[in-house]
Amino acid sequence: MPGLAGYEAVPRYAEFIYRLLGKDVEFVPPGIILEIDRAEWAFLKRERRWTTGVIQIAASVGNVGRVQVLNPIGSDRIVVVQGCKVIQKTTLGKIRLGIDAAAAATPTPNIGLDTRGTIDLLGQVSVASKNLISNANPTISGYIIEDFTAQANSDAASLVLPAEAEVVTPGHNLTAFNTTVNELFTCVMWGYERPARPEEINA
Repeated sequence: MPGLAGYEAVPRYAEFIYRLLGKDVEFVPPGIILEIDRAEWAFLKRERRWTTGVIQIAASVGNVGRVQVLNPIGSDRIVVVQGCKVIQKTTLGKIRLGIDAAAAATPTPNIGLDTRGTIDLLGQVSVASKNLISNANPTISGYIIEDFTAQANSDAASLVLPAEAEVVTPGHNLTAFNTTVNELFTCVMWGYERPARPEEINA
């Protein structure tokens, strides 16, 4: 099999091209842009698209609701959070997004969005990232990187995270807080994950 010149340092790209075009290909044909491409190609690059699914957090007196996306310690993956949408909030108010907020509870695997993946014990397509929830305290923690206003009793506009999507390395999280206490809160977050090279995590 001939080598695919120029991709020695990023073998997952070469693997994708071989699987897409065949083992004898020697160059990437014009018109294929490796990072602006079709959703179904992500799987061939070992990227796994995911969603938290729609998560509803009950009202709790004196406390705020939150949804957290976690990249677990030891995952050896880079998790990218691309967006967050509030589906239900009873009153007009702020939603804040924070990096490395205090740990929430009830870790649940995120749901893979490509059915070619491995099915886990919950019957879902398996990914490494998880989602957690909490309505047990009034504190908004972490480094706040964005806030936006959700309308009362209606869908908020989808929010694509500020400037660039948020990159979450192992042991870190991104959390969406409803800043209104004692209120039902429903939202969904989504993105993708992929294998990480050691130098990407430890640089």
